[in-house]
Order: sequence, then C-alpha cells, then structure tokens
Amino acid sequence: MELYLGIMELQDAKRIQAELKNSDIHVELKHNEQTCTRGCTIKVEMWGEEKNLEVYQEYFAKEQARHVVGLEVDPALVNAVFDPNSEEVVCQACGFKFKPAAECPDCGLSYA
Repeated sequence: MELYLGIMELQDAKRIQAELKNSDIHVELKHNEQTCTRGCTIKVEMWGEEKNLEVYQEYFAKEQARHVVGLEVDPALVNAVFDPNSEEVVCQACGFKFKPAAECPDCGLSYA
C-alpha cells in the first residue's frame, strides 16, 4: 500500500529519492495539480511503501536534525504567539526582544 510522505521542492525530493534508492528503498514523486506547484519553485508529492514506514521516519528525523545542528532550539520560543499589538515581542527564532515590526531586527525572521 502507498504511503503519503509529504510535499517538497523537486530538487530535495530527487536528492532524497536517490539517497533512499542506495538503501533499496523506493519512493515515487508525483505531481498533483491541487497540492504541487510549477514554475520557479517546483513542488511534488513524495510517496513510499507502507512497509518502509520506519525507514522513512528514521531518514526524515535525521534530515530534520541536519538542519538544526549547532542551533539552540527553545521550544517555548518556537511555540510563542507573535502579537503585533503588544509593546514588546520576542523573536521566535533568536529570542531577540523588539517593538513589533515586519521582521526581527536581529536575525531577519519575517513576521509580515
């Protein structure tokens, strides 16, 4: 049975597909008019076999960890609500305190 793995940019999807293929794990890339995009940023759906669920979970956990290596992640900041009406806000990415603006003056995270 097919298992929906998510939507991602075509370049990333092809890289992941090739890496998993080296471990004899098959994933299929599909274009769905309702969920995918064309143009400058092509996005596709990634599908795999249900029997490989644990392999996919382990692979994507490593992928996620790769993106935050060396970063301190504060779950309280990530889950904080940005209130543009308050006198001072805390950036959800870096923790910098500032008056509400379209982006964090410290790290540039956009709040627009």
